[in-house]
Amino acid sequence: MPDFPITLTASPEAAGQRLDQYLAAQLSEVSRARVQQLIAKGEVLVNGAVAKASLRLKGNGDEQITVTGPPQAPPLRAMAEEIALDIVYEDDDLAIVNKPAGMMVHAGAGATDDARNRGTLVNALLHHFGTLPQWAANFVQGSCIAWTGRPAG
Repeated sequence: MPDFPITLTASPEAAGQRLDQYLAAQLSEVSRARVQQLIAKGEVLVNGAVAKASLRLKGNGDEQITVTGPPQAPPLRAMAEEIALDIVYEDDDLAIVNKPAGMMVHAGAGATDDARNRGTLVNALLHHFGTLPQWAANFVQGSCIAWTGRPAG
């Protein structure tokens, strides 16, 4: 993987390509979704100016494209949150939780940094148990999820 920040010069073959498509093709180790995130955050500059993903490149050799942001998003961090849990059963080795409809089990990569790290079942379990178990999660009859194993540590 190349070092970042990185600067590329749009060649004549790039003429007419969208900026996000061009970068996704040039930076094969960076996903197109991540390229779009970097552009939306203003971490991609064309000739020193923030550019939109839809910018059509001229490919005249004068376009300097600089990607200043990291090629990978920072890792998600589970944070304890006091969220009410409907615990169906709990002992030292097993917890069965009735997961509310619409609640994510764990953080997803597509949301913003704050939103993707909050309001999840993992966050609620972290608050309830104080630590996350070394677990195997299994869906049981619709919305119930069973965790087995002892807390890590």
